[in-house]
Amino acid sequence: MVFTNESSGQRQTLNFASDFVAWTKRMQPMIGVNADVVFVGYGVVAPEYQWDDFKGVASRARSLWC
Repeated sequence: MVFTNESSGQRQTLNFASDFVAWTKRMQPMIGVNADVVFVGYGVVAPEYQWDDFKGVASRARSLWC
């Protein structure tokens, strides 16, 4: 996976398992995504603790990463 900083053009290559883990329920040999990425913490929603990592995140047409 390669992240590209659009403002600087700097590219960073990430290796599966050591740098990131990703999965999908779609049974395909390869999945491509070209979208803005939004980091949302651990992806925790715990209303009993007034905690929601997704609250206020504009997620339309973006890939959310936990």
